[in-house]
Amino acid sequence: MNQENTSYKLSLLREVARRMDEERLREIAALMRIATYPAGHVLCHEGKLETLLYLIAEGSAVVTRESADGQGTLTLGHAGRGDLVGESGIIQSGPRSATVTTETDCIVLEMEKADLESILGHNPAVAVGLVNIANERQRINDVIAMQELFAAGVDWVPDRE
Repeated sequence: MNQENTSYKLSLLREVARRMDEERLREIAALMRIATYPAGHVLCHEGKLETLLYLIAEGSAVVTRESADGQGTLTLGHAGRGDLVGESGIIQSGPRSATVTTETDCIVLEMEKADLESILGHNPAVAVGLVNIANERQRINDVIAMQELFAAGVDWVPDRE
């Protein structure tokens, strides 16, 4: 492996995972590959089953999803250096909950689902960190969905048994 690429990956991973030991960082870096995408490239497609997660090294991306009424797109947020995207669908083995599109030219570190599962299998700290990220994103998405329903004037009453 190219020493320059390894150093680049490790420097970004050290920024993101400050508490992780060097051995684990090197293991993760070895499983990630560097990729470059132009502005406008879709990294994650809402509703699709995909097998990559991304750590943004340089550039920015916008995270969107279809509105509940299917008449538009909601912006959920923006991702930049050090942000992980695409992990939720992989952790949950389900379809992507949002679309992630590069806003600028981006350099990302990519990891395949099988490699992530290998790491998670023997490193509980990484697993807990990723689950926490996924849970926080789901909470934010739930709040946005509720705001969208209230803005549309939808009355919702929970089922009572």
